Amino acid sequence: MPLPLSPNHAEDKATDGFYCYSYDACSTSKSMTNPWWQADLQKAYVVSALIVKARDDGSSFSQVEIRFGNSPTISQNPVFGTHPGSTPPAGTFLTFRPPNPMEGRYLSFQALEYAGIFICELQIIEA
Repeated sequence: MPLPLSPNHAEDKATDGFYCYSYDACSTSKSMTNPWWQADLQKAYVVSALIVKARDDGSSFSQVEIRFGNSPTISQNPVFGTHPGSTPPAGTFLTFRPPNPMEGRYLSFQALEYAGIFICELQIIEA
């Protein structure tokens, strides 16, 4: 589960509308086995893409699975996209697009290793 390191690193930092890339304004979890971050969008949306801003200090964002659907239980939602492999270069924008737009209310990111989840900015693109 996502465990913020401090109030400055709460889950909502990724979606607060404040564009930033510094450590203090990012959402982070503690390093642990399979940490996750989840957002309840409050209603279902049809989404065609997600754009995620990685931190500028090159912190980990590897082996991440993104799920999107209508269940509050992460494992019951279909996979929206994955980021296998290594941490992207510092400050990279990562774009995830499923083969077809997906409908859902709950969006989650889960690291598939011992890591932390670091999300500085998240844009959800409606179809």
